[in-house]
Amino acid sequence: MLVKEWTIDVIKQINGYSKVYIYGAGDWARRLYIWCKRNKIKISNIIVSDKAFNPQTVFDCNVCSRSEVLMGQNDLVIVAICGKTGKEIYGHLNQLTNNVWLVLKLPEMVSDRNYYQELELSEYKYAISFSFNQEGHFLDLSNPLTFNEKIQWLKIYGDLEFMAKLADKYLAKQYVAENVGEEYLIKLLGVWDQAGDIDFDGLPDQFVLKCNHGCGYNIIVKDKKQIDIDDIKQRLDRWMQEDYGRKGAFEAHYSFIKHKIIAEEYIEQIDGGLYDYKVHCFNGVPRFIQLIGDRNLETHEGRQVVLDTEWNVQEWSFGDYPRYEKRIEPPVCLKELIDIAKILSQNTIYVRVDLYVIDGQIKVGELTFTPAGGYYQYNSDWTSETNHMLGKLIKLPEL
Repeated sequence: MLVKEWTIDVIKQINGYSKVYIYGAGDWARRLYIWCKRNKIKISNIIVSDKAFNPQTVFDCNVCSRSEVLMGQNDLVIVAICGKTGKEIYGHLNQLTNNVWLVLKLPEMVSDRNYYQELELSEYKYAISFSFNQEGHFLDLSNPLTFNEKIQWLKIYGDLEFMAKLADKYLAKQYVAENVGEEYLIKLLGVWDQAGDIDFDGLPDQFVLKCNHGCGYNIIVKDKKQIDIDDIKQRLDRWMQEDYGRKGAFEAHYSFIKHKIIAEEYIEQIDGGLYDYKVHCFNGVPRFIQLIGDRNLETHEGRQVVLDTEWNVQEWSFGDYPRYEKRIEPPVCLKELIDIAKILSQNTIYVRVDLYVIDGQIKVGELTFTPAGGYYQYNSDWTSETNHMLGKLIKLPEL
């Protein structure tokens, strides 16, 4: 049977079989397994051709080889492998039993990004392990070694509610004020629960609108007379409906944030001329400063250089942007900048503290616990050696 539509009748047919198996442990199989789970369809096992190249489980379902499964006459196998390979396996199994289905199209519930929305927090461990393929092997959460691996560990076992409080662009202001002082904050112009509540008349000619619960939810207004308010409200309404923690990087702490819209003072230099000092802190100790400049926030372009706290240029970078070829002079307030990052990173395992220096005054941008989602890709600047070196700096607690 070739399956393209996943109707109520299809669910009834599946439930008519004694046992149900999914063939495949890849992306389609994982998505179909979640769909079955949500529809209360019990999957007995995940079947694969070769266990050596597959995980031991798919979520909470054991993976076994074809030879390990003794199928009865009323058992069903659903081949959830796309393309030529799936068709070949389907054809082979059809010679052995008539109770074989081939998935031609995934159920809408688990197609595209809908899949992430369907996952429960308890399932993130499995989803993260499966999606983590930076180094060509499955993530070993019992013994993470690299920076990327330890960021994945924190996404699962970290203090998610504490991380959410500091990652919340609104509540973080209170944290900064209490720990280093209000003078280090970018001025807050307003906060609202929904876009329709924003008093645009009461805002200055220039300002920045942000949603507090994720990344990339920014609208920079340089001239209020030129904006389309209805368009801005629609964009904000769409962002406010999104659960950033349930997107592809599985950064669950964002799901604990109560959604707000904030307006901040516009900083003239923020588009291009302002350096962004991202201080990477390991167990409360600032170690490296990732300096980013020549920014274009709309096209996400820029230049960067990584330095230690003594302002020595490093031969590696985080891979977000191409490296500066010129030398960047340290800010006069370098020591104060590092001291602020140290104070704000206390009681954290890892955090990146983003800071600006505006007219000689330090301002705190945000605190980030999972840069790049912990999926930095290897290139000439971000190597396996760098990944392991930074990983050693993160001391994880015992579970």
